[in-house]
Amino acid sequence: MAGRTPRASAFTFTYPTADDAATTADFAIVPIGGDPKKDDDIRSKSRTDGFERMDANYRNALLDEIATIGKTSSSSSSSSTTGEKIRLRSVYFGGGTPSLAPLSTLRQILHALLRSDDAPFRLEGDDDDDRAYEATIEMDPGTFDLDYLFGIREMGFNRISLGVQSFDDDLLATMGRVHRSTDVRRSVEMIGEVFGEGSANYSIDLISGVPGLTLAGWAETLYEAARLRPRPTHMSLYDLQVERGTTFGKWYGDTQREEERVIIPVTTRGHDDDTTHSTASRRHPVLPSAEDCAFMYSYASGYLRSKDYEHYEISSYAYGGGEDGFGASRHRAMHNQIYWQYDG
Repeated sequence: MAGRTPRASAFTFTYPTADDAATTADFAIVPIGGDPKKDDDIRSKSRTDGFERMDANYRNALLDEIATIGKTSSSSSSSSTTGEKIRLRSVYFGGGTPSLAPLSTLRQILHALLRSDDAPFRLEGDDDDDRAYEATIEMDPGTFDLDYLFGIREMGFNRISLGVQSFDDDLLATMGRVHRSTDVRRSVEMIGEVFGEGSANYSIDLISGVPGLTLAGWAETLYEAARLRPRPTHMSLYDLQVERGTTFGKWYGDTQREEERVIIPVTTRGHDDDTTHSTASRRHPVLPSAEDCAFMYSYASGYLRSKDYEHYEISSYAYGGGEDGFGASRHRAMHNQIYWQYDG
């Protein structure tokens, strides 16, 4: 929805499709895939047909919603008398995995939102400052190519949020992610090719507290992140929360981490008797303790600040290149800032 302030507004879309069923997700997504019992050709057609139906239905629902916003704003806001559209400084396409959306879908949504005669919004900005507005799209490594990147650049996207999560292939598999470290590095290379080595504006997501992640492994993750080129202008670091209903919730139970327990046992009832068995430690990687997770958070803050990243929000780090004159990095996420500064 739009968050409106006297200075700026922001608009968030959520594209609910993903190419994996992440073990960490506790929100609604539609994994893309067919019945694994069918042969490859049938499964591929099922996958394509199902995705196309979902995409069309979701796109049409969004276009209807945008049209409704336009009618409502023109009849109830001051824009009805001034002819002005609602001002936006940020548009954010989140997910799910928006980089799975066809370019045609993204174009139709942006046209209805910003560029048609009946569009309810207009994006602030001028030709001299490409940071006067922010248009972000979340992308997963391995879900796009150079043509796709050229397409979103042509549409006006000037920021990418890349769902890296980890550089360790085993941890990525544990998290249910489809991409691997080679996909991450190729994705970063392509972003540099399309947006420019010195001007690429992209953020990466990393997750700490993942089962199997050690303190040394987390240090290596941050080291690899800081040496990416082109350099991430922003990083978002999240500590894993084991949520009820997720795969991890089933593995480790619904109990929160405890400082003295590195793993939360799961009990399963036997078929022949009422005996219960602790299976988590036998089947699944060790869940880091609360103490280790706290250390990962503290270490990340110190390490990234030593690499000239500003720790400006709990989970957010902005690269310090190009100060805005007030001691804050110009690479802070504008979208986040608008919502944090919301004052009605």
